[in-house]
Amino acid sequence: VGDVNECEQTQTVSVAQFGCPEMIIEDQIVNVLCYDNCDGSISITGVTNTQGTLSYNWSNGSTNSSITNLCPGNYSVTITDISLNCSTNKSYTITQPSKLSVTTAKIDESCNGCNNGTATATATGGIPPYNYNWSNGATSQTISNLTPGTYTITVEDANQCTALDTIIIDQYGCPDMVIQDSIEEISCYGTCDGSISINGISNTIGTLLYQWSNNASNSSISNLCPGNYSVTVTDVSNNCTVSKSYTLIQPDDIIITIDNKINPTSNSKGKIDISTNNDGTYTFTWTGPNGYNTNTEDIDSLEEGCYSLIVANDNDCSKDTTICLEKETATFDLNNNFVVSLYPNPASNQIIVDISKTGFTNTEISIFNISGDRYNFYKSENSKLVILDVSKLKQGLYFVEIKFETGIVFKKLVISK
Repeated sequence: VGDVNECEQTQTVSVAQFGCPEMIIEDQIVNVLCYDNCDGSISITGVTNTQGTLSYNWSNGSTNSSITNLCPGNYSVTITDISLNCSTNKSYTITQPSKLSVTTAKIDESCNGCNNGTATATATGGIPPYNYNWSNGATSQTISNLTPGTYTITVEDANQCTALDTIIIDQYGCPDMVIQDSIEEISCYGTCDGSISINGISNTIGTLLYQWSNNASNSSISNLCPGNYSVTVTDVSNNCTVSKSYTLIQPDDIIITIDNKINPTSNSKGKIDISTNNDGTYTFTWTGPNGYNTNTEDIDSLEEGCYSLIVANDNDCSKDTTICLEKETATFDLNNNFVVSLYPNPASNQIIVDISKTGFTNTEISIFNISGDRYNFYKSENSKLVILDVSKLKQGLYFVEIKFETGIVFKKLVISK
Protein backbone atom coordinates (compact mmCIF):
# COMPACT_ATOMS: atom_id res chain seq x y z
CA VAL A 1 0.00 0.00 0.00
CA GLY A 2 1.59 3.55 -0.92
CA ASP A 3 0.64 7.07 0.02
CA VAL A 4 1.17 10.47 -1.75
CA ASN A 5 4.60 10.68 -0.44
CA GLU A 6 5.27 7.39 -2.18
CA CYS A 7 5.67 5.64 1.08
CA GLU A 8 4.69 1.90 0.83
CA GLN A 9 3.69 -0.83 3.31
CA THR A 10 3.40 -4.54 2.40
CA GLN A 11 1.38 -7.24 4.33
CA THR A 12 0.51 -10.85 3.40
CA VAL A 13 -3.05 -12.31 4.03
CA SER A 14 -3.89 -16.08 3.88
CA VAL A 15 -7.43 -17.26 2.73
CA ALA A 16 -8.28 -20.62 4.38
CA GLN A 17 -10.35 -23.44 2.65
CA PHE A 18 -13.96 -23.87 3.99
CA GLY A 19 -14.06 -26.56 6.67
CA CYS A 20 -17.14 -28.90 6.48
CA PRO A 21 -18.65 -29.69 9.86
CA GLU A 22 -18.67 -33.25 11.23
CA MET A 23 -21.95 -34.74 9.97
CA ILE A 24 -23.21 -37.59 12.13
CA ILE A 25 -25.81 -39.96 10.65
CA GLU A 26 -28.62 -41.16 12.89
CA ASP A 27 -30.34 -44.34 11.60
CA GLN A 28 -32.56 -47.37 12.34
CA ILE A 29 -31.73 -50.84 11.06
CA VAL A 30 -34.10 -53.81 10.79
CA ASN A 31 -32.40 -57.08 9.91
CA VAL A 32 -34.06 -59.92 7.94
CA LEU A 33 -36.48 -61.73 10.27
CA CYS A 34 -36.49 -65.19 8.64
CA TYR A 35 -33.78 -67.05 6.83
CA ASP A 36 -33.63 -66.41 3.06
CA ASN A 37 -36.24 -63.62 3.24
CA CYS A 38 -35.83 -60.01 1.99
CA ASP A 39 -37.66 -57.95 4.59
CA GLY A 40 -34.73 -55.93 6.02
CA SER A 41 -34.68 -52.13 6.05
CA ILE A 42 -32.37 -49.13 6.80
CA SER A 43 -33.87 -45.78 7.69
CA ILE A 44 -31.87 -42.50 8.05
CA THR A 45 -33.69 -40.72 10.85
CA GLY A 46 -31.42 -37.67 10.95
CA VAL A 47 -28.01 -36.09 10.21
CA THR A 48 -26.34 -33.64 12.60
CA ASN A 49 -24.48 -30.41 11.62
CA THR A 50 -26.32 -29.82 8.38
CA GLN A 51 -27.86 -26.58 7.18
CA GLY A 52 -29.80 -27.25 4.02
CA THR A 53 -31.37 -29.88 1.83
CA LEU A 54 -29.85 -33.34 2.01
CA SER A 55 -29.38 -35.75 -0.87
CA TYR A 56 -29.05 -39.56 -0.48
CA ASN A 57 -27.15 -41.89 -2.71
CA TRP A 58 -27.39 -45.60 -1.76
CA SER A 59 -25.28 -48.42 -3.08
CA ASN A 60 -28.40 -50.15 -4.43
CA GLY A 61 -29.28 -47.03 -6.45
CA SER A 62 -31.95 -45.68 -4.15
CA THR A 63 -32.07 -41.93 -3.43
CA ASN A 64 -34.54 -42.06 -0.56
CA SER A 65 -33.73 -41.58 3.06
CA SER A 66 -34.84 -45.17 3.75
CA ILE A 67 -34.48 -48.43 1.83
CA THR A 68 -36.70 -51.49 2.41
CA ASN A 69 -37.24 -55.09 1.27
CA LEU A 70 -33.58 -55.72 1.74
CA CYS A 71 -32.05 -59.15 1.41
CA PRO A 72 -29.10 -60.08 3.60
CA GLY A 73 -25.95 -58.26 2.44
CA ASN A 74 -23.84 -55.06 2.56
CA TYR A 75 -25.24 -51.61 1.83
CA SER A 76 -23.76 -48.04 1.97
CA VAL A 77 -25.08 -44.49 1.70
CA THR A 78 -23.56 -41.06 0.87
CA ILE A 79 -25.44 -38.05 2.28
CA THR A 80 -24.70 -34.54 0.93
CA ASP A 81 -25.68 -31.18 2.46
CA ILE A 82 -26.39 -29.31 -0.76
CA SER A 83 -26.04 -25.86 0.77
CA LEU A 84 -22.56 -26.58 2.14
CA ASN A 85 -21.62 -29.19 -0.44
CA CYS A 86 -20.53 -31.32 2.48
CA SER A 87 -20.94 -35.11 2.46
CA THR A 88 -20.71 -38.09 4.82
CA ASN A 89 -20.68 -41.86 4.20
CA LYS A 90 -21.80 -44.92 6.15
CA SER A 91 -21.82 -48.68 5.51
CA TYR A 92 -24.32 -51.27 6.81
CA THR A 93 -24.67 -55.06 6.92
CA ILE A 94 -28.15 -56.61 6.89
CA THR A 95 -28.02 -60.00 8.61
CA GLN A 96 -30.41 -62.99 8.77
CA PRO A 97 -30.94 -65.67 11.43
CA SER A 98 -29.85 -69.20 10.79
CA LYS A 99 -32.36 -71.38 8.97
CA LEU A 100 -35.20 -72.66 11.15
CA SER A 101 -35.62 -76.41 10.76
CA VAL A 102 -37.41 -79.25 12.51
CA THR A 103 -36.60 -82.93 12.72
CA THR A 104 -38.92 -85.67 13.92
CA ALA A 105 -38.52 -89.05 15.55
CA LYS A 106 -41.18 -91.69 16.08
CA ILE A 107 -42.10 -94.94 17.76
CA ASP A 108 -44.57 -96.97 15.70
CA GLU A 109 -47.55 -98.87 17.08
CA SER A 110 -46.16 -101.74 19.17
CA CYS A 111 -49.05 -104.16 18.72
CA ASN A 112 -52.05 -104.60 16.49
CA GLY A 113 -54.75 -102.09 17.38
CA CYS A 114 -52.86 -100.71 20.41
CA ASN A 115 -52.84 -97.08 19.11
CA ASN A 116 -49.75 -96.29 21.16
CA GLY A 117 -47.49 -94.58 18.64
CA THR A 118 -45.27 -91.65 19.70
CA ALA A 119 -43.83 -88.68 17.75
CA THR A 120 -41.25 -86.09 18.89
CA ALA A 121 -40.25 -82.86 17.10
CA THR A 122 -36.96 -80.97 17.66
CA ALA A 123 -36.46 -77.43 16.33
CA THR A 124 -33.07 -75.81 15.58
CA GLY A 125 -32.00 -72.48 14.10
CA GLY A 126 -34.19 -69.40 13.87
CA ILE A 127 -34.77 -67.38 17.01
CA PRO A 128 -35.91 -69.29 20.14
CA PRO A 129 -38.23 -69.89 21.90
CA TYR A 130 -40.23 -72.25 19.70
CA ASN A 131 -43.93 -73.08 19.51
CA TYR A 132 -44.99 -76.57 18.37
CA ASN A 133 -48.32 -77.14 16.60
CA TRP A 134 -49.33 -80.67 15.48
CA SER A 135 -51.97 -81.48 12.89
CA ASN A 136 -54.00 -83.31 15.56
CA GLY A 137 -54.22 -80.11 17.64
CA ALA A 138 -51.49 -80.97 20.16
CA THR A 139 -49.01 -78.23 21.12
CA SER A 140 -46.38 -80.21 22.99
CA GLN A 141 -43.01 -81.20 21.63
CA THR A 142 -43.88 -84.90 22.02
CA ILE A 143 -47.26 -86.47 21.31
CA SER A 144 -48.26 -90.00 22.26
CA ASN A 145 -51.07 -92.60 22.14
CA LEU A 146 -51.20 -92.11 18.38
CA THR A 147 -53.22 -94.19 15.98
CA PRO A 148 -51.47 -95.23 12.77
CA GLY A 149 -51.48 -92.39 10.25
CA THR A 150 -49.78 -89.20 9.06
CA TYR A 151 -48.97 -86.29 11.37
CA THR A 152 -47.62 -82.82 10.44
CA ILE A 153 -45.66 -80.57 12.81
CA THR A 154 -45.40 -76.78 12.35
CA VAL A 155 -42.69 -75.02 14.39
CA GLU A 156 -42.79 -71.23 14.90
CA ASP A 157 -39.90 -69.21 16.35
CA ALA A 158 -39.85 -65.81 18.09
CA ASN A 159 -39.85 -64.02 14.70
CA GLN A 160 -42.91 -66.04 13.61
CA CYS A 161 -40.80 -67.92 11.09
CA THR A 162 -42.10 -71.45 10.46
CA ALA A 163 -40.76 -74.87 9.53
CA LEU A 164 -42.75 -78.01 8.67
CA ASP A 165 -42.19 -81.73 8.78
CA THR A 166 -44.38 -84.79 8.36
CA ILE A 167 -44.10 -88.16 10.06
CA ILE A 168 -46.00 -91.42 9.51
CA ILE A 169 -46.90 -93.71 12.41
CA ASP A 170 -47.01 -97.18 10.91
CA GLN A 171 -49.59 -99.79 11.83
CA TYR A 172 -48.17 -102.84 13.54
CA GLY A 173 -47.52 -105.49 10.91
CA CYS A 174 -48.89 -108.80 12.12
CA PRO A 175 -46.93 -111.85 11.00
CA ASP A 176 -48.52 -114.56 8.88
CA MET A 177 -49.95 -116.83 11.56
CA VAL A 178 -50.73 -120.35 10.31
CA ILE A 179 -52.86 -122.81 12.28
CA GLN A 180 -51.73 -126.42 12.48
CA ASP A 181 -54.65 -128.63 13.42
CA SER A 182 -56.04 -132.14 13.47
CA ILE A 183 -59.66 -133.16 12.94
CA GLU A 184 -61.54 -136.25 14.04
CA GLU A 185 -64.61 -136.67 11.86
CA ILE A 186 -67.90 -137.93 13.26
CA SER A 187 -67.84 -141.72 13.29
CA CYS A 188 -71.50 -142.64 12.82
CA TYR A 189 -74.74 -141.04 11.75
CA GLY A 190 -76.53 -139.36 14.62
CA THR A 191 -73.54 -139.29 16.98
CA CYS A 192 -71.62 -136.32 18.40
CA ASP A 193 -68.06 -137.58 18.76
CA GLY A 194 -66.17 -135.26 16.41
CA SER A 195 -63.23 -133.15 17.59
CA ILE A 196 -60.95 -130.34 16.41
CA SER A 197 -57.53 -129.77 17.97
CA ILE A 198 -55.21 -126.78 17.44
CA ASN A 199 -51.76 -128.34 17.66
CA GLY A 200 -49.76 -125.18 17.08
CA ILE A 201 -49.64 -121.77 15.40
CA SER A 202 -46.62 -120.44 13.54
CA ASN A 203 -45.17 -116.94 14.01
CA THR A 204 -46.51 -116.27 17.50
CA ILE A 205 -44.51 -114.83 20.39
CA GLY A 206 -46.78 -114.77 23.43
CA THR A 207 -49.72 -116.34 25.19
CA LEU A 208 -52.55 -117.44 22.90
CA LEU A 209 -56.27 -116.98 23.47
CA TYR A 210 -58.81 -119.23 21.74
CA GLN A 211 -62.38 -118.20 20.95
CA TRP A 212 -64.55 -120.85 19.29
CA SER A 213 -67.93 -120.29 17.69
CA ASN A 214 -69.45 -122.61 20.31
CA ASN A 215 -68.00 -120.36 23.06
CA ALA A 216 -65.23 -122.79 24.00
CA SER A 217 -61.90 -121.24 24.95
CA ASN A 218 -59.54 -124.24 24.88
CA SER A 219 -57.15 -125.18 22.12
CA SER A 220 -59.27 -128.27 21.39
CA ILE A 221 -63.00 -128.94 21.29
CA SER A 222 -64.63 -132.37 21.36
CA ASN A 223 -67.98 -134.17 21.48
CA LEU A 224 -68.97 -132.26 18.37
CA CYS A 225 -72.14 -132.87 16.40
CA PRO A 226 -72.29 -132.32 12.63
CA GLY A 227 -72.11 -128.65 11.67
CA ASN A 228 -69.91 -125.63 11.10
CA TYR A 229 -67.31 -124.41 13.60
CA SER A 230 -64.79 -121.57 13.60
CA VAL A 231 -61.98 -120.39 15.85
CA THR A 232 -60.17 -117.08 16.31
CA VAL A 233 -56.75 -117.27 17.97
CA THR A 234 -55.20 -114.11 19.44
CA ASP A 235 -51.52 -113.61 20.31
CA VAL A 236 -51.81 -111.54 23.50
CA SER A 237 -48.34 -110.02 23.14
CA ASN A 238 -49.13 -108.19 19.89
CA ASN A 239 -52.92 -108.54 19.59
CA CYS A 240 -52.59 -110.27 16.22
CA THR A 241 -55.24 -112.79 15.26
CA VAL A 242 -55.85 -115.67 12.88
CA SER A 243 -59.15 -117.38 12.15
CA LYS A 244 -60.18 -120.66 10.56
CA SER A 245 -63.46 -122.39 9.79
CA TYR A 246 -64.29 -126.08 9.86
CA THR A 247 -67.20 -128.26 8.74
CA LEU A 248 -67.80 -131.63 10.39
CA ILE A 249 -69.97 -134.04 8.46
CA GLN A 250 -71.49 -137.33 9.47
CA PRO A 251 -71.68 -140.54 7.42
CA ASP A 252 -74.96 -141.47 5.81
CA ASP A 253 -77.40 -143.33 7.97
CA ILE A 254 -77.70 -147.07 7.53
CA ILE A 255 -81.15 -147.69 6.07
CA ILE A 256 -82.58 -151.18 6.29
CA THR A 257 -85.18 -151.90 3.61
CA ILE A 258 -87.54 -154.85 3.87
CA ASP A 259 -87.68 -156.11 0.30
CA ASN A 260 -89.83 -159.13 1.02
CA LYS A 261 -91.50 -160.58 4.07
CA ILE A 262 -93.35 -163.90 3.91
CA ASN A 263 -95.19 -165.20 6.93
CA PRO A 264 -94.93 -168.91 7.64
CA THR A 265 -97.94 -171.05 6.90
CA SER A 266 -98.95 -174.56 7.69
CA ASN A 267 -97.40 -175.58 4.41
CA SER A 268 -94.29 -173.39 4.22
CA LYS A 269 -91.68 -171.56 6.21
CA GLY A 270 -91.36 -167.82 6.45
CA LYS A 271 -88.80 -165.62 4.75
CA ILE A 272 -87.32 -162.12 5.20
CA ASP A 273 -85.32 -160.38 2.47
CA ILE A 274 -83.64 -157.04 3.30
CA SER A 275 -81.23 -154.62 1.64
CA THR A 276 -79.11 -151.65 2.73
CA ASN A 277 -78.76 -148.22 1.16
CA ASN A 278 -75.01 -147.87 0.60
CA ASP A 279 -72.16 -149.72 -0.99
CA GLY A 280 -69.57 -151.16 1.34
CA THR A 281 -69.01 -154.06 3.62
CA TYR A 282 -71.75 -154.86 6.12
CA THR A 283 -72.14 -157.49 8.77
CA PHE A 284 -75.57 -158.89 9.61
CA THR A 285 -76.50 -160.34 12.97
CA TRP A 286 -79.92 -161.99 13.23
CA THR A 287 -81.45 -163.41 16.37
CA GLY A 288 -84.85 -164.95 16.75
CA PRO A 289 -87.10 -167.44 18.53
CA ASN A 290 -85.73 -170.62 20.03
CA GLY A 291 -82.09 -169.41 19.95
CA TYR A 292 -82.16 -168.60 16.27
CA ASN A 293 -79.07 -166.73 15.00
CA THR A 294 -77.33 -166.28 11.68
CA ASN A 295 -75.09 -163.78 9.88
CA THR A 296 -76.59 -163.79 6.39
CA GLU A 297 -78.27 -160.78 4.82
CA ASP A 298 -81.53 -162.59 3.99
CA ILE A 299 -83.04 -165.34 6.09
CA ASP A 300 -85.55 -168.09 5.29
CA SER A 301 -87.02 -171.29 6.70
CA LEU A 302 -88.45 -169.17 9.50
CA GLU A 303 -90.97 -169.98 12.15
CA GLU A 304 -93.41 -167.41 13.41
CA GLY A 305 -91.99 -164.88 15.88
CA CYS A 306 -89.93 -161.70 15.98
CA TYR A 307 -86.48 -161.55 14.42
CA SER A 308 -84.01 -158.85 15.45
CA LEU A 309 -81.37 -157.61 13.01
CA ILE A 310 -78.22 -155.56 13.65
CA VAL A 311 -76.47 -154.21 10.55
CA ALA A 312 -72.93 -152.86 11.09
CA ASN A 313 -70.53 -151.24 8.61
CA ASP A 314 -66.74 -150.88 8.44
CA ASN A 315 -66.80 -147.95 10.91
CA ASP A 316 -68.58 -150.05 13.55
CA CYS A 317 -71.71 -147.98 13.01
CA SER A 318 -74.85 -150.03 13.37
CA LYS A 319 -78.59 -149.93 12.85
CA ASP A 320 -81.10 -152.38 14.26
CA THR A 321 -84.67 -153.35 13.51
CA THR A 322 -87.11 -156.06 14.47
CA ILE A 323 -89.38 -157.87 12.02
CA CYS A 324 -92.18 -160.10 13.25
CA LEU A 325 -93.71 -163.00 11.31
CA GLU A 326 -97.21 -164.29 11.97
CA LYS A 327 -98.23 -167.78 11.12
CA GLU A 328 -100.94 -167.93 8.51
CA THR A 329 -103.15 -170.74 7.38
CA ALA A 330 -102.46 -171.29 3.71
CA THR A 331 -102.14 -173.94 1.07
CA PHE A 332 -99.53 -172.26 -1.04
CA ASP A 333 -96.84 -169.61 -1.03
CA LEU A 334 -98.14 -166.65 -3.01
CA ASN A 335 -94.74 -165.14 -3.71
CA ASN A 336 -93.47 -168.23 -5.37
CA ASN A 337 -96.52 -168.90 -7.53
CA PHE A 338 -98.27 -165.61 -8.42
CA VAL A 339 -97.34 -162.23 -9.82
CA VAL A 340 -98.52 -158.82 -8.56
CA SER A 341 -97.96 -155.73 -10.74
CA LEU A 342 -97.76 -152.10 -9.54
CA TYR A 343 -97.75 -149.15 -11.94
CA PRO A 344 -96.90 -146.41 -12.76
CA ASN A 345 -93.69 -146.52 -10.78
CA PRO A 346 -92.42 -143.84 -10.10
CA ALA A 347 -95.81 -142.27 -9.44
CA SER A 348 -97.09 -138.89 -8.27
CA ASN A 349 -100.89 -138.97 -7.93
CA GLN A 350 -102.16 -142.55 -8.09
CA ILE A 351 -101.04 -146.14 -8.57
CA ILE A 352 -102.73 -149.27 -9.84
CA VAL A 353 -102.17 -152.61 -8.12
CA ASP A 354 -102.89 -155.46 -10.54
CA ILE A 355 -103.69 -158.75 -8.74
CA SER A 356 -105.39 -160.39 -11.70
CA LYS A 357 -102.72 -163.09 -12.00
CA THR A 358 -102.99 -164.17 -8.40
CA GLY A 359 -106.44 -165.70 -8.63
CA PHE A 360 -107.68 -163.50 -5.78
CA THR A 361 -109.98 -160.50 -5.79
CA ASN A 362 -109.86 -159.58 -2.09
CA THR A 363 -106.78 -157.94 -0.61
CA GLU A 364 -105.51 -155.57 2.07
CA ILE A 365 -102.92 -153.04 0.92
CA SER A 366 -100.70 -150.91 3.16
CA ILE A 367 -98.02 -148.31 2.26
CA PHE A 368 -94.98 -147.89 4.53
CA ASN A 369 -92.05 -145.47 4.48
CA ILE A 370 -88.46 -146.71 4.77
CA SER A 371 -88.62 -146.42 8.56
CA GLY A 372 -91.55 -148.82 8.73
CA ASP A 373 -94.24 -146.22 9.48
CA ARG A 374 -97.56 -147.03 7.83
CA TYR A 375 -99.11 -144.13 5.92
CA ASN A 376 -102.12 -145.68 4.17
CA PHE A 377 -104.34 -148.74 4.46
CA TYR A 378 -106.72 -149.97 1.78
CA LYS A 379 -109.09 -152.89 1.74
CA SER A 380 -110.40 -154.11 -1.59
CA GLU A 381 -113.03 -156.73 -2.38
CA ASN A 382 -114.01 -158.25 -5.71
CA SER A 383 -111.49 -156.25 -7.72
CA LYS A 384 -108.52 -157.36 -9.75
CA LEU A 385 -107.29 -153.79 -10.32
CA VAL A 386 -107.00 -151.61 -7.23
CA ILE A 387 -106.53 -147.84 -7.79
CA LEU A 388 -104.90 -146.03 -4.91
CA ASP A 389 -104.52 -142.24 -4.29
CA VAL A 390 -100.92 -141.36 -3.36
CA SER A 391 -101.07 -137.62 -4.09
CA LYS A 392 -100.54 -136.69 -0.43
CA LEU A 393 -97.35 -138.72 -0.05
CA LYS A 394 -94.08 -136.80 -0.04
CA GLN A 395 -91.38 -137.53 -2.57
CA GLY A 396 -89.29 -140.55 -1.61
CA LEU A 397 -89.10 -144.34 -1.38
CA TYR A 398 -92.00 -146.38 0.01
CA PHE A 399 -93.02 -150.03 0.29
CA VAL A 400 -96.38 -151.45 -0.63
CA GLU A 401 -97.55 -154.49 1.35
CA ILE A 402 -100.17 -156.51 -0.53
CA LYS A 403 -101.73 -159.03 1.82
CA PHE A 404 -103.85 -161.96 0.70
CA GLU A 405 -105.45 -164.79 2.58
CA THR A 406 -102.47 -167.00 1.94
CA GLY A 407 -99.46 -164.70 1.84
CA ILE A 408 -97.95 -161.25 1.51
CA VAL A 409 -96.13 -159.51 -1.36
CA PHE A 410 -93.93 -156.43 -0.91
CA LYS A 411 -93.31 -153.95 -3.72
CA LYS A 412 -91.06 -150.90 -3.84
CA LEU A 413 -92.76 -147.62 -4.77
CA VAL A 414 -91.07 -144.35 -5.70
CA ILE A 415 -93.06 -141.13 -5.30
CA SER A 416 -91.80 -138.35 -7.56
CA LYS A 417 -93.24 -134.82 -7.48
